[in-house]
Amino acid sequence: MRNPTCPQDIKPTRTADFHEILAVAKLYTDAVRTSNPECIHKSFHKDATMCGHIGPDFANGPVTDLLEIMKEKGPEPSLISHLHILSTTPTTAIVEVDAEVDTVGFRDH
Repeated sequence: MRNPTCPQDIKPTRTADFHEILAVAKLYTDAVRTSNPECIHKSFHKDATMCGHIGPDFANGPVTDLLEIMKEKGPEPSLISHLHILSTTPTTAIVEVDAEVDTVGFRDH
């Protein structure tokens, strides 16, 4: 994106895009809270993968594995979360999801 107030292209993402990025990340937390697979489908690219710890186990595979975990666990209505955009490019974003269910916390990116 060209920034007309600056001679260099130093701003990779429009400010308005940040609202859209956070809205998509919120779909993820809504999916965990409600166990709604439609929210997961809207929040991830169809070829998305995931890796990281889920409890004591390490998970690495397609994001559809997350749907299976959500089905097993069911809704988490007590989930609270905070979303923070760590970095962006014109086509990607890294969002930190800091969340808690009851007294158990987790952090996703």
